[in-house]
Amino acid sequence: MLFPYLSHGDTQLHPTSPRGAEELFASLPPEAARATGSDLFGSLYCPDNPSTIGAQFDILDEKEHWVGTATLFSLDLNSGRARAAIHLHPGEEEHEKAATLLTINYAFSTWRLHKTYVWSTPSKRSALEEMPGIAEQEAHLESFFYSPEGLTDVNIFAVYRNPWEQDGLKHLEHLT
Repeated sequence: MLFPYLSHGDTQLHPTSPRGAEELFASLPPEAARATGSDLFGSLYCPDNPSTIGAQFDILDEKEHWVGTATLFSLDLNSGRARAAIHLHPGEEEHEKAATLLTINYAFSTWRLHKTYVWSTPSKRSALEEMPGIAEQEAHLESFFYSPEGLTDVNIFAVYRNPWEQDGLKHLEHLT
């Protein structure tokens, strides 16, 4: 039985009202907005329409400072799929693994999903790349998004429920 944990170590997920890409991008610190760009942010981290968001969290550090956002969207209960996106402000990458694992665990513990997708760019390695057996890279799309650096590839990872139920929380427990 999975439980929707919202914190681990120095990282916590704080539930928020759903904000679409435009509203959320406008609230980012300037350095986070410059590093991501609005096109990439809207395509990779948050949908334009907040009604397609199943859950959204502010990622907070140990001092409860806002360091990023986790969003679960494109929820399709008929096919049992959702997409998870973790966006961290520059310099806050230490929270990525815990935020990713907490968000995926929340998705599986809240809805009867078969799999959860996580998209990442090659320049921003996904925490899932370090967890063989839990996540599988299902696709690599070349020159798929426009970012401040130009056209950017995207990697699409899938986390399946059965391996997650067997071993997923072990990864969270072993974080230091």
